[in-house]
Amino acid sequence: MATPAEIADEYINNLLKEGANIPCDDTASSFEEGDILPQYYNEELLKKAKKFYYYYSNSINTGNILGLLTVLTVPSILKILIHTDKSSSNYTAYRRYLQTTFHVYTWYESDFSPNSRVWRSIKSVKRMHNAASASSNKAKMPRISQRDMALTQFGFVGYVLLRSEKVGVHNTTKEDFEGFVHLWRIIGHILGIEDRFNLCSGSVEEAIAKCAKMVEKVYLPNIRQNHLDFLQMSRYVIDGLRPVSPLLNYNAVLYYLRSLLSNEQEEDEYKKLSIREKCIVMIAQALMQASKWSVVRWYLNLENYMRIWIIKHIPILAMYHYGFQKAFVTILDNNEKKII
Repeated sequence: MATPAEIADEYINNLLKEGANIPCDDTASSFEEGDILPQYYNEELLKKAKKFYYYYSNSINTGNILGLLTVLTVPSILKILIHTDKSSSNYTAYRRYLQTTFHVYTWYESDFSPNSRVWRSIKSVKRMHNAASASSNKAKMPRISQRDMALTQFGFVGYVLLRSEKVGVHNTTKEDFEGFVHLWRIIGHILGIEDRFNLCSGSVEEAIAKCAKMVEKVYLPNIRQNHLDFLQMSRYVIDGLRPVSPLLNYNAVLYYLRSLLSNEQEEDEYKKLSIREKCIVMIAQALMQASKWSVVRWYLNLENYMRIWIIKHIPILAMYHYGFQKAFVTILDNNEKKII
């Protein structure tokens, strides 16, 4: 029987070679198959995923922000984002990634029954992906591929699985991760990812091994290139989300991101930080470590929920930065009905 490491090796090789040439839009059969829940759908595992999010919501959201920044290091994904012009300023980045946060929040909080908020939300995201892929193709650029989608999955699960304690996920069991991985396998399926390219297919151990291989083969080499488009786009995201989390700092976040990927302190990069930036990094590291204590974790989770509520209902800082009307962000389904 193949080990998780061997399965991950085969997976990443197939993903980077074959998956790069197979689209993930309405020109692919897997895209339409995603309109039906798969046979392996397990309601009990999804309940575990919701419980897992309830316990670690702040840590999971932290991992998501860092993960989405990591995904920007992929040239093919970055080119489509630049082409769609949805994240090319502080405001558009604020709007796009706040909508992403609201979508993901919905996926953890609701059920997958037909016409539920989850279903309407994922279908809305699927439509946007399809439109972006079609627009890219029309501009003589590659369509969104299976590789792109699987690499994007890493943004939502990678650090929680691979660097769990460094994003504040402590004292977990295999059962905790089983529900989490199953949820993202289902979401990947609905969005059109073939199961052989789905990062979350297989066991928890296999998913972790696949994430490790993605870091080794894709993300660590990419971030070390310091591509100018990545640096600019990540600045838009970090600066754009400052009304949501005022302590976000470009240099501090990028340092934290690089240290997560390499899994070690980047001493040369650390020396370049200002005293304030070093303090932000140390505070972040201390909070992630302190999250092993329930009282700290509950406080950070409460703060996370309050932050989401404020930015949905009374986004005062965003009003100051972007104006009253632009500060409010909602997500709509394919019938233009409000989800959040």
